[in-house]
Amino acid sequence: MAVLESILSIIVLIAVIIIGLKILKNVIVAIVLFVLLLIILFYFGYLLPF
Repeated sequence: MAVLESILSIIVLIAVIIIGLKILKNVIVAIVLFVLLLIILFYFGYLLPF
């Protein structure tokens, strides 16, 4: 049962991601770019409080 539930949840997750990419492609691209920018800033230490 747990295996079937996990497979079903993975299928639902993939379906949600595909639908999201089709509907909100520009928004997702903007969010990804923003997250990458934050990661780069954290990497160079600009946003670290110390």
